[in-house]
Amino acid sequence: MNETILTALRWVALAAVLLVCAVAEYHGAATAGLHPAVAACLPLAVDSFVVTSVLSGRDVRAAMATLTGTVLVGVLASAFADDGVWWRLGTALWVAAVAPWVLYRIDLAVRADNAQRATQRAEAAAQKAAQADAQRRADERAERAVQRAETRATAPRNEVRNERPAPRNEGTQRGHARSDLTAQTAGQRVEWVRNALREHPDRADWTAAQWADVTGLGRRTMQNVLRAARRPELVAVAR
Repeated sequence: MNETILTALRWVALAAVLLVCAVAEYHGAATAGLHPAVAACLPLAVDSFVVTSVLSGRDVRAAMATLTGTVLVGVLASAFADDGVWWRLGTALWVAAVAPWVLYRIDLAVRADNAQRATQRAEAAAQKAAQADAQRRADERAERAVQRAETRATAPRNEVRNERPAPRNEGTQRGHARSDLTAQTAGQRVEWVRNALREHPDRADWTAAQWADVTGLGRRTMQNVLRAARRPELVAVAR
């Protein structure tokens, strides 16, 4: 069945039931001795309580119990009001108790609904603030990444970072560059020394300590490399 039709039937049933109940409630209030205009306020109050509970989904059992009790008292009062004063007295006591009870329960329902709405708004605001903070952090990270990329793009390609300065020794004071031969084989070290001697004849009188400073090798290892470099017949053996 169509949802619109179901909703319409629900409201029609609610209105019809409340109308039937309102008649019985009115008779109960009138039997208690209230003015007809004032007696009409009782069904209005009880029915408002029922509608509020049904729409909000809160306190529905209390609303149904109040409606049932009021209707029952009204029907019995209409049927047995002429049998004695006790029926009138009981009806009056019921009406006197129902009026403040309905007011109290409606106030609780409205307060609970307002509290739930306030909690939902606070949760939505907190979620929105968290999302905004996460977006701000993401934007900051993206901006820093862009800045790093721009810095790398504009930096010279031959820039050497975290370069350790060469120790101040006799070799470096003369303007000779430092070379690391620790990862090379013995033959490569000998070949490098021979090329260095050909390119820089002034290094022929260097000591093993000066060569060790420039190459990064130990002094004893450098002595062996120098011996092999100055005696070509040992180069093949060194390799």
